Amino acid sequence: MRKALNYPPHYKIARILFSHKKEENLIKLFNTNSNVFSDLNSIFSSKELMLLGPTPAPLPKINRNFRYHIILKGRDVSVISSAVKFIRENLKISSTIKMAIDIDPTSLL
Repeated sequence: MRKALNYPPHYKIARILFSHKKEENLIKLFNTNSNVFSDLNSIFSSKELMLLGPTPAPLPKINRNFRYHIILKGRDVSVISSAVKFIRENLKISSTIKMAIDIDPTSLL
């Protein structure tokens, strides 16, 4: 079942969580950086890396902060690491938006 759903231990997962007081700032972040995500999809094949999102997190608002996340799935940890590095280096992000990266998260909430 876990293999069919591409979950650990068969796949590695990285979660990048973004939070901000204003939801429109998060939406603007993703709209202005859409090229980063499309570039990522062209660098890695769909067999190497699955990019899910950006979407609202399952708990979309905590402590008055809106939360969106991106999930990266891949079989090889080096592919996940390269994708995370690419996002960190190329994403143009405001200093007021918080970004947290979690490799093999224990929860996706």
